[in-house]
Amino acid sequence: MSALFSGTIYFAHVTFATPGQNFSVSAADMQTMITYAQHAIVPISEWVPQYGPSTVAISPNSIEFTANMSSTSFADSDLQGWVNSIVSSNGLDPASTAIVVPCPAQISESGGGIEPNGGYHSIANVPYAVWGMGGTNITLADEADVYAMVVSHEISELIVDPQGNLSNPEVCDPCCENCENVPGSYSGGFFRAYFDIFNDYLGTNQQTPPGGYNFAYYNAVIVKPAGAEYSQASDCEATVADCNYAPVTQNFYFVIEQDDYGRDEVNDNPTFPLAFYLFLEGFSPTAVGGTLPNFAGSFNNTNIPGLSITHTGTTYGVGNAGANGDIPQRIRFEYQVAFTTASLATFPLPGNPPNPFSLLATMSVQGQNIPFNPQGEFFLLGGADPYFTNVNNTSGNQPYLSQDLRVFTGTPAVNGTPVAGGPALHDSVAGAYSYITNLITHLNETYGYLNPNYVPPDTNMSDPLDSLLPSQTATDGDSLVTQVSGSDNNYNFAIARVRLRAPSTAAPASNVKVFFRLFTTQTFDTDFIDQNTPTTSADPNITYPSSGSPHPESPLPGTDGHGNINGCSLPFFANANFADGPTDYSPTGINNQTITMPPMHDYAWAFYGCFLDVCDNSITYGGVQVQH
Repeated sequence: MSALFSGTIYFAHVTFATPGQNFSVSAADMQTMITYAQHAIVPISEWVPQYGPSTVAISPNSIEFTANMSSTSFADSDLQGWVNSIVSSNGLDPASTAIVVPCPAQISESGGGIEPNGGYHSIANVPYAVWGMGGTNITLADEADVYAMVVSHEISELIVDPQGNLSNPEVCDPCCENCENVPGSYSGGFFRAYFDIFNDYLGTNQQTPPGGYNFAYYNAVIVKPAGAEYSQASDCEATVADCNYAPVTQNFYFVIEQDDYGRDEVNDNPTFPLAFYLFLEGFSPTAVGGTLPNFAGSFNNTNIPGLSITHTGTTYGVGNAGANGDIPQRIRFEYQVAFTTASLATFPLPGNPPNPFSLLATMSVQGQNIPFNPQGEFFLLGGADPYFTNVNNTSGNQPYLSQDLRVFTGTPAVNGTPVAGGPALHDSVAGAYSYITNLITHLNETYGYLNPNYVPPDTNMSDPLDSLLPSQTATDGDSLVTQVSGSDNNYNFAIARVRLRAPSTAAPASNVKVFFRLFTTQTFDTDFIDQNTPTTSADPNITYPSSGSPHPESPLPGTDGHGNINGCSLPFFANANFADGPTDYSPTGINNQTITMPPMHDYAWAFYGCFLDVCDNSITYGGVQVQH
């Protein structure tokens, strides 16, 4: 593949001066074609990247030119001369210019290259296309079928094959009857893709005259690469699937940040600012306007008194201002879930199974229901549910960071007791593992459930971890894991705090574990895949594998869909690295705790942790050093 065209396409409004009479496309029809091309270039630009990068704009103004002819027929060599003159006389950059020439019905090309609603593309000093008009007084919708197919067809092929020599494939011919009735291909006529005035895809059919949709305009289809035409020697491999597809994928789906809500968690903090999102893909912001999704299902304030689901914002993948508003894109609707004390009666008692609820989303665009009905599931849990709490969303925190997960650094050459009152940190890997194990015990005995005299504060008001752990970034930015400070060795650790609310007489929460993993990208972090069944071409990695079934026993390194360790996620531990067989999660392991509520208390903390040993080149996962 050679480079695709990028730049500006100019419409040449040519007056064909013949001996007997001058002929030209009317100014009104030229403007309609330009308006059409400015719409059509949107889906064209969405289809074209299958073949390579390209950025194309349609000039809003035509260029006037007079072509002096000895008859009503011109040769392609004449046309190339006119194209070169248009470029040079208007000071256009040949590296980023293409010219298109519509011809009125009275004008022909001597080689038979143009006909009503038919034409070709080639190259002079710049790429060009030419076609014949099949009618006059044209409209944007072109229900008369006299120009839209050839305009979109030739512009598409000019972009993908600007040399006009089949060094790149012809991308519209296969779906425009060239492959019809070829064995293994399709029948029924050429394909048209239909769009509304906001450039949102409506569908594709083979109907002539055009119809079947409440459309604003239609395009010739750009074939998928598997069906493209690389020669003119009956190279037809296009199937219906290669021609009948959307330029951008349309979808509507949930992404749920929190689907489990514990009784005591809700009692502690009833508001969850970023509980879930709904993503709408392949529609333009202008078409959607201010329309929001509609909800049905059992997750509502009739079944759960006091429950509220509130839209808190909309985010656009490209943008919703100006021309960006007409580009189909990903639109994200953000939602807050909040409960009140009245909601607590709906929660199950501790020890009882969760109460499940569903939320069905629907949406209409321009008054038409879209064909997607995603469903989310939510669960209300009993009180004995250990949980994390994110910081108060009004305090300026980053929403993806938790108040209960901290990463911090100790430098023993500078301070041998990084946490005041805690254990000593010795300057070695073994010393680091010993330190984090002892620190977990210290925190539990000082600030946790092992200290019956400690009353945890409201962490929205004050939090001992804010000042206790050194060199940390917890709630307002990403943590840095650094190897040295000057010439002094650094050792990096993570501490997680688990909260529990329950009466002091309640049964202990047994075998509570926290797994610690590092992810090579944020995308892997958000893809919760713990077995190979859910893997897809878009999400090919098993990011959260664990030993044990049906309940996870210990974290394992991330793998591809075939179980090969590939580093998409890496587990870390408190008493040994992965290759040395850590015992964190054994029945008496430091990260496997039975949390017992102290006497006369109904709220307690438990602490967990790991040594983030990412700077030791002797550590390998699947035979690869941890830093790689």
